[in-house]
Amino acid sequence: MPSYLSFTSRMSAWLAASIALTSPQLQAQEEGTLALEEVVVVAQRREQSAMVVPLTVNVFNAEDITETGALTLQNIDGYIPGFDAVGETFTQQRLEIRGVSSPAISSGSDPSVATFYDEAYLPRAATTIAFSDMAQIEILKGPQGTLFGRNAAAGVINIIPNSPSDTLEAFGRMRLGNDGRVRVEGMANTPVTDTFFLRFNALTNQVDGFVDQEGSAKYDGGKQDHNTARIAGLWEITDSTRAQLSYDWDKLKNAPSMSIGYSEWAYSTDPFDGESCKRCYRRRRVT
Repeated sequence: MPSYLSFTSRMSAWLAASIALTSPQLQAQEEGTLALEEVVVVAQRREQSAMVVPLTVNVFNAEDITETGALTLQNIDGYIPGFDAVGETFTQQRLEIRGVSSPAISSGSDPSVATFYDEAYLPRAATTIAFSDMAQIEILKGPQGTLFGRNAAAGVINIIPNSPSDTLEAFGRMRLGNDGRVRVEGMANTPVTDTFFLRFNALTNQVDGFVDQEGSAKYDGGKQDHNTARIAGLWEITDSTRAQLSYDWDKLKNAPSMSIGYSEWAYSTDPFDGESCKRCYRRRRVT
């Protein structure tokens, strides 16, 4: 009984203090309330709030891409739990969701994770497409065969570029980094008429590499040459009907995977001894 009475008195005091708040204070609290930004996804083939979609969905939006400097799916797996992009070259790209992936790594095999770009299915060799003028990337975890068809046993990666709009806008960006890294990106969007809009974007990413080849190899280790461009036209026929035609071009020329060996029979046990590598290469050519 004493415990009950004590609880009642504390509750009464708390209610009295709450009622004593003046109207201006309540208004100030309401004005200072922070609202969460709504995240809209198309995980179920239609625009919905991420809060009502009965799926596990991770979203990597345009702001995230800009802040992290992400270029491909390999650059975002560290920010999304349960997602991993394995493989250094486009022919051996392997995407994993919750540890499930296809064991085959050839460019023509069927993966367990389906990748879509602007609602079009991408084969394995095309999943290295660059993030140029992207709206967001959605990672859908778990089987998605009902809405996305085959190759979605582990999940779906939905890459969504920005669509043309009725706003006149443009931007240009440049990023510089180590190993001779230069990335240039630009976008322009313009309304042609009240119902027809055009959008164009292009990106080039160049990296010299971090290993100098002394032999006959064509590319230095880590060298990247990635170029992509897109042009899209959107026609709003009616309030509920629209048609979009787009053309995408993507060209990737990266150095193959590399390894540095260490052997007691080598000309030098120092893997960073470039002069020994040159002597070794000359001797092989002479013999």
